[in-house]
Amino acid sequence: MSKDEDQLHPLDAFEAFETVHQLAIATAKPSIPRLDTAQDLLEWVRDDPSRTRNQHNNECSAIRWLGKIDDTPLSAIPLEVRHLVDDRIQKIRKLKNRRHRSGIVTLLNRVLVRAGILAVGTRREGATSHLWTELGRALSSREGVQGLSTLAKYCSARRIEPLEVTLAVWHEFADETLHQSTFKNPRATLQKTLRTSNAARRTIPGWPLPEFPSLTNPRTWSIPRDLLLTSFWSDIDTYVELSGKPAKNIFDTTAAKHLRPDTLVRYSEVAWRTASAQVHAGRDPAEIDSLRALLDVHWLKEGLNWQRERAGHKFLKDHLNMAAAWLSMADNYVRPGQDVRNAIRKDIFDVIDDELGPADFSEKNMKKLDQFSSPEIVNEFLYLPYQIMSEIKKKKVITIGDATEMMAAAAIELLLATMIRRKNLADLDLSKHFWPTSATQSGKWHILIEREEVKNSQPLRLPLQKQTIALLDFYMKKCRPLLKGTPTDMLFLRTDGAAKGRCMVADLVKRTIRRRLDLDVNVHLFRHIGTMIYLEAHPGNFGVPKVMLGHKWQTTTEKFYACLCATKAIEHFTTVVLGERNARLTKLKIA
Repeated sequence: MSKDEDQLHPLDAFEAFETVHQLAIATAKPSIPRLDTAQDLLEWVRDDPSRTRNQHNNECSAIRWLGKIDDTPLSAIPLEVRHLVDDRIQKIRKLKNRRHRSGIVTLLNRVLVRAGILAVGTRREGATSHLWTELGRALSSREGVQGLSTLAKYCSARRIEPLEVTLAVWHEFADETLHQSTFKNPRATLQKTLRTSNAARRTIPGWPLPEFPSLTNPRTWSIPRDLLLTSFWSDIDTYVELSGKPAKNIFDTTAAKHLRPDTLVRYSEVAWRTASAQVHAGRDPAEIDSLRALLDVHWLKEGLNWQRERAGHKFLKDHLNMAAAWLSMADNYVRPGQDVRNAIRKDIFDVIDDELGPADFSEKNMKKLDQFSSPEIVNEFLYLPYQIMSEIKKKKVITIGDATEMMAAAAIELLLATMIRRKNLADLDLSKHFWPTSATQSGKWHILIEREEVKNSQPLRLPLQKQTIALLDFYMKKCRPLLKGTPTDMLFLRTDGAAKGRCMVADLVKRTIRRRLDLDVNVHLFRHIGTMIYLEAHPGNFGVPKVMLGHKWQTTTEKFYACLCATKAIEHFTTVVLGERNARLTKLKIA
């Protein structure tokens, strides 16, 4: 046997089929020309000989929707992944007809993947190998199998078995998911996979996958604590201790101002982030030995310049909040010279404030509110808690899953009826926050939240309507006992009976609304939605929203929500000024 023959290896049946199959595809698949705009993509699909007539028509129609959604010419739409995913496809997902928009997105995914613009669509397709399937069967829950499936499909397509997965494979998988897919929430997909695998490593002997690193929050940049001097952290501890309790002598003007515990936690984080930004900007960490050293005006500006550049050469509201914290530290604890305080206020705070302009809705919030431009969608949203309750009432046996769904309905109803903040919603205690402890026969029941628990220190007294009381009554009598493991008065519970955390309640509400209505709604958006609906019916009447939102001053409500009633105000103005004329013109058939 020759040396060359000795080096030959037998080819198994799967490899032989795969080689022939890929060769056939490479032979039949036409080369893809350079595609810069959606118009180029349309012409390429139209001329693709591998597609049937129906496929041509359907795919071309889907591509036209990239521009049709807001009358943008296809030639002006770049085939850039983030623009397509975050702008074009996001707008298509807001179409009223769910089946229609789903079909459009599916066709677009198919075309964009075939053109090599996307690596994967809204979900990964394909089969998993035998070893990956067996690994999935080792997981006890269906949710765990789903969490692992996207990684299994990614690796199976590349013939990477579980024992061959490395951190390099994980980083490539994460990069494709985050930057080359149309997943609705790619970070959530990665978090689900990460948590499933890391939890399995701790509970399943011989789990083959490595420990995956936590995802880095793109908004954070803090350096490790041990890179900063111990004296710096000691000074922060002293500041927290002195400001965490009232001054013994209320006439002592040099005493630190008494601040709320959550405010002090936030200020401590601001100090850490400020020091980190200064180090990133070139400052020696050894120079930052106290809060006084931290409030060096030159380095505050240098660190802020670094943050501004990192944010895309623009100031954010977060930067203004940090500057406000610096002012508070300077005025109430550090007490540098008046020139330093003036510099922080005039040269830093006022400059950021001027660039940001008047407080207003962010573009992101406006886009979310645009989801409710249709009365039909608003009605579906308002009736959602009772739709859920109606479905569960019809069941002969209520399961723990049904009880959790009803808990989401109760949370959504309370947000609609009271517009309270996430913190106050999740912390609701039946013995502490409801008065009386149960609804009276005449249907009186209130939520009472003391000022110490409210963000702006305004106590909340919120009466509940009979319909809301009936829904809560059903949840507490029929569903909550299924979740209640140990005696507790907390309203929202986990499946093991423990109290649900704030993030868990918020996530439950968000996931329920997305699953049932395909709307992107977080807990805080309920405050904006309620105010928007009221102002559309009563343009310019900010008094009622001011009370519901718990604002101290009506000017605060007007400042944030004036934009929501602009359209109705203009319609009212033109009706009053031009209404009589327009009616006469119509009668005379002139216009």
